[in-house]
Amino acid sequence: MSIVPEYEARGHYKDPKVARRYHEQFGSSRSARLRHQLLGRWEANAFTALLDRVTIDGPVLDIACGTGRYVRLMSDRGVRIVGTDVSTEMLALAAEAGHGKGPVAFNAGDAAKLPFGDRQFAAVTCMRLYHRIPRDVRMSMLREVKRVGTGSAILFFGMDTPWLRVRRFLLRRSMGRPTNPFPLTRDQLKGDLREIGFTIEESRWVMPLLADGLILLVRW
Repeated sequence: MSIVPEYEARGHYKDPKVARRYHEQFGSSRSARLRHQLLGRWEANAFTALLDRVTIDGPVLDIACGTGRYVRLMSDRGVRIVGTDVSTEMLALAAEAGHGKGPVAFNAGDAAKLPFGDRQFAAVTCMRLYHRIPRDVRMSMLREVKRVGTGSAILFFGMDTPWLRVRRFLLRRSMGRPTNPFPLTRDQLKGDLREIGFTIEESRWVMPLLADGLILLVRW
């Protein structure tokens, strides 16, 4: 029997206080609301632009769905969604928040060893996870994406450039905790995806120069 590897983010998001703080971050203060809403709008726009490129003829799996932000976004578009997360605390908040028009199910599971069958989902999404995960575990998670999906995924990665290193340094000094401990250069990202067997069809920066998130549509 394979064992799910340990990694820092796995325990971090299981903390009920962390789950609640994550869920409430958009309303914590006026400046926080403005920052998160602006970044969130750019991120959602990039995500939906890629989602429009995917033919969805079955359920979609949202890995590390957290408190359900992208579950709700896709459900509002009538997509049938299964949201999974290692944190039952996060899933409880997601269920409490409700969802949109499409059918939604939540299922506890670790992204490194998903509790689903092979090729079970028409598409897979995973937002804001891999930048917190060391490479060996992240590669296991990407193999799981390929195993449970049927050929398309939208994935978020935290990127590394000289300018973004300066940005992360300043954020770390102000926030105390690294927001992107495992960033990737373009060459590293391409190499890892090639090793898994993914082909990049399209990519979109969340907020060019101002944020380190890059969202990809990959096929296999």
